[in-house]
Amino acid sequence: MADRRPIPDELRGRAFGIAEGNAAGLSTKALARQSLVRPYRGVRATEPAHDSREQVLRFGPRLRDGQALSARSALLVYGLPLPRRHRSAIVDVLVRQSASRPRAEGVLARRIRDDLWAADRIEGVQVVTLPLLFALLAGSSSETELITVGDAMISSFDRYPGRMSPGPLVRLSSLFDMGERWGRLRGGAVLHRALPRLREHVASPPESWLRCIIVDAGMEEPAVNADIYEGGRFLERGDLVFRDQRVVVEYEGEGHLSPAQFRRDITRTESLIAAGWRVIRITHADLFPSPATFLDRLRAALAR
Repeated sequence: MADRRPIPDELRGRAFGIAEGNAAGLSTKALARQSLVRPYRGVRATEPAHDSREQVLRFGPRLRDGQALSARSALLVYGLPLPRRHRSAIVDVLVRQSASRPRAEGVLARRIRDDLWAADRIEGVQVVTLPLLFALLAGSSSETELITVGDAMISSFDRYPGRMSPGPLVRLSSLFDMGERWGRLRGGAVLHRALPRLREHVASPPESWLRCIIVDAGMEEPAVNADIYEGGRFLERGDLVFRDQRVVVEYEGEGHLSPAQFRRDITRTESLIAAGWRVIRITHADLFPSPATFLDRLRAALAR
């Protein structure tokens, strides 16, 4: 006969391991009941995960000492930008050299020297620290992808899209310190090129992509989310601002589609143009798959 003992309140709404379930008074039969979700072998939950972040956190009961969520999995936990090509169901785990490796299907484990190992506990689960995560990502990311993640980590904007905590999440100096410790390990060259290009006032991933595209095309770097004043009076804040040339580049994402925001954007653009500024408004389609037309427009505006 099936064990119908109710699930204790302390186990509801989260993932738990078989041993923890036994300790809470649940028998093997109770833990085998069909109503329980099995996100990973040896892990149970009372309901399905609501999203990818919650799903990867449910691997927590499988982690042992010296193991922590890393790479793509850690990006999900922190709510940091995740490149499309890195999206998969694999759980990434970092293991300190002196610890055992996890043995589970769908897990990609990587070892690291004990002196570089560092982890924080997020919602009860071991996750690599942000400086270590930044260095690890350098081995599998392009320079622009790494800059985008770094910008998100140090951004002073509390409403950075997707991020789980108000920013900044880490000091820029801590990332530089990790860069020095990382040296010539895998991804070291990309890491050291990206660090000086991080900026603390970026409000979204597209602003990072756009800044990198402009600079990599040989143009000067614009100020990010810069306040524009006319005659000592605040006028507007521009996404990317070329002060000397009086040019502003505005990225229009999905958040600009609401009627109220659309009206504000029009008013904002009109006020800049009336003050003698040139405004270039672009969307994702202007940058991908090729930004060539946008770059031509920008060069022409800067040359006037």
